[in-house]
Amino acid sequence: MIQLPLTYPDLAAEVDLDANAAETTSDLQTLKQDVLHILEEPAGSNLDDPDRGIGLVQLLSGSTIPLTAIPGIIDGQLVKDDRIDASKTALTQEADSSFVLDIQVSVAGTVVGLGYSYSAVGGLRAL
Repeated sequence: MIQLPLTYPDLAAEVDLDANAAETTSDLQTLKQDVLHILEEPAGSNLDDPDRGIGLVQLLSGSTIPLTAIPGIIDGQLVKDDRIDASKTALTQEADSSFVLDIQVSVAGTVVGLGYSYSAVGGLRAL
């Protein structure tokens, strides 16, 4: 697995704030967390960046957008992040109706694999 240095620490808050208010320990951890938040946030809901957000849970929960269009939406959002040079997303629906996202991002010339899953029971989470 690729290791990135720690340039800018952030609070560790993947789903909720870390109980001890820990900070991220690498730029890779910060990137994974930020991508998760971009996936979660409905479009326009982030007051700091109203152009950011995908609202993946809503898209996967009966929206009128076809599943085949969702990877393109994700890739279009992720390349807006200054750290990400390119993005290629694959979305797979599992037999139990859960979804797996395999996202390959290019960061400073290095391809980094990011994995996420979504299910109605477990919600959206990093793998």
